[in-house]
Amino acid sequence: MSGVSGAGEPAAMAGGAEMARLRAWWWHRQGLDGRLRGARPDAVLAETGWARSVGGSGPYLGLFVRAGTDRAAVDEAVARLEIHELPSARGCTYVLPAADYALGLRAGASAPEADLAAAVKHLGVTEREIDALGTAVLSALTAAGAPLDPAALKKAVGPAVRSLGEAGRKRGVTTTLPLALGLLQARGAIRRVPVNGRLDQQRYGYARWSPSPLGERTSAGPGRTGDVPERLSGDAGPDRTGTAPVSLPAPTVCSGGSTEAAPDAGRDAARSATDRVRAELARRYFAWAGPASLRHFRWFSNLTAAAAKTAVAGPGLVPLPDPAPVPDGSPTGAVLLATPEQAAALADFTVPEQPQYALLAGNDGIHLLHRDFGRLLDPADADRAVPGGKPGSVLGALSDSPTHMILDRGRLVGLWEYDPDAGAIVWTSFIRPDAALRAAVATTEVFIRDQLGDARSFSLDSPRSRAPRIASLRKGGA
Repeated sequence: MSGVSGAGEPAAMAGGAEMARLRAWWWHRQGLDGRLRGARPDAVLAETGWARSVGGSGPYLGLFVRAGTDRAAVDEAVARLEIHELPSARGCTYVLPAADYALGLRAGASAPEADLAAAVKHLGVTEREIDALGTAVLSALTAAGAPLDPAALKKAVGPAVRSLGEAGRKRGVTTTLPLALGLLQARGAIRRVPVNGRLDQQRYGYARWSPSPLGERTSAGPGRTGDVPERLSGDAGPDRTGTAPVSLPAPTVCSGGSTEAAPDAGRDAARSATDRVRAELARRYFAWAGPASLRHFRWFSNLTAAAAKTAVAGPGLVPLPDPAPVPDGSPTGAVLLATPEQAAALADFTVPEQPQYALLAGNDGIHLLHRDFGRLLDPADADRAVPGGKPGSVLGALSDSPTHMILDRGRLVGLWEYDPDAGAIVWTSFIRPDAALRAAVATTEVFIRDQLGDARSFSLDSPRSRAPRIASLRKGGA
């Protein structure tokens, strides 16, 4: 291993001891210190945040490291609808606990509306035809009584779906079916079901969702939302996390996610409902990720600066000094926000003396909730070469980890990939490996080999595509 430092030493980085303490605090809040060992998958996700899912191994690795959960238990929780993969924040897919289904759907609702607006503008699609297609999809799923994949759905709805030709292909939408499916998912009328029950792939069928997490009734057309009563803690499953239900009406939206022309009272109600969704998302986010900056929350939520400021005003957050350098040079950027309870607990928090190693996916919440990769790095590691990267590329210039991560109390101390041909983890560390680090690697290796078979970063990741990274890691090239 090249350029190693003493094993188990807390990082000396920008901000020094205070930054090391903040990292270790995030580590603790993320349940990576063992405090969630044996917890249910839905409880872990409610406590530490939604798990980003892109057809990779991330959700399985995250639950295994935090709670010791094996793959079968995760798959069983998916089958029982205790956790589920849904389009949510920023319109991206995450694995959520049942208590957050309604909130997640509402947080991501503008993405399919924007897709429809773009198709109307550029591809000659009409809202009327998507409404009709949505009705046909719901009828087909009801008649089938079982999940249907896109090919079967296309056959079942017949002429209700049409090709969007070369223009659609260039815009990544070949038929009208994905537009209707996206809107129906956002309405809580249908849900995606993994064909083999696993989260580390992206082959799905679609099924009716009854009762809907947004209420007992869902409209037949994907563009009509006003008759859907919403509860942020929905009907999809019991709330086992202690999260209080929050009731609110569904906002009426038009294509692109903007408020429809309506009487003032209707517009005010829609705006109020939207504000309440955003405020609840902020409350959840800062419970998972605090202290965090407004910039961090804006990345997670995809809100404008004004909307984000309004959303964070509700939870009663207090400012804390940010020990990291201000990324944009703005004197107002060096502030983190936390709940008063977090601020008090952080003031009394001390960094554990002994190492706490974990092998996690590159998109695990310990990174992705803030998506501020430099905070995980010791300055001495910022100039390390990117495994399999272009000549001259260094870790400190990246927004995301180039591989899966090895961390210790919040600091990135190594990188790894899984080689399925060898049935082994290939890794390099920035510190001198000790027995505890080797044990963490061995334990994770057995989990992947025996239960997952591979550890893809995302659905299209393959042994061939990661071969350059594996070769670089074998040489200790980080």
